[in-house]
Amino acid sequence: FKSTAASLEGHVSQIREGAALAAQELADGVQKGIVASKVHFSEERLDVIFIERALGLELDLAKGAVVRGLKPGGQGERLQVQPQDRLVAICGTELPVFEEMVPTVFIEEVQGRMKSMGRPCTLTFVRLVEVAAPEGEGGDQFFDGLKKLHKKMPGGFV
Repeated sequence: FKSTAASLEGHVSQIREGAALAAQELADGVQKGIVASKVHFSEERLDVIFIERALGLELDLAKGAVVRGLKPGGQGERLQVQPQDRLVAICGTELPVFEEMVPTVFIEEVQGRMKSMGRPCTLTFVRLVEVAAPEGEGGDQFFDGLKKLHKKMPGGFV
């Protein structure tokens, strides 16, 4: 039994060392993620009045009316619509929420509204804009709490 107990003790020691290394790697990865997470995204609404018949943009309706491309020199480009902008309203009427609908129903709804809209017509797009996190927000407090937690663990790290 002594050799089995010694062998078991050696395995437990190796497991603790492995856990401490894994915890350190996790904390390092969390810290890197927290530094990256200090950048946030905000939605910016953009109302654009289309006057000409041709919009000069291509929408991916299967992905929720996201602008896939713009015709060079077209009306959409001149009005500063950008790829990845998402159409959310036509002539002041909000589109249904893509994620809450059957995709084919959403596509038919948007196509119907686009065909029937007159000119001029205001199209409202949402654009994700990168913004810095407010000071004091972010992961520093979280990482400090994580370090305190791991210090309490057997074989913890600093």
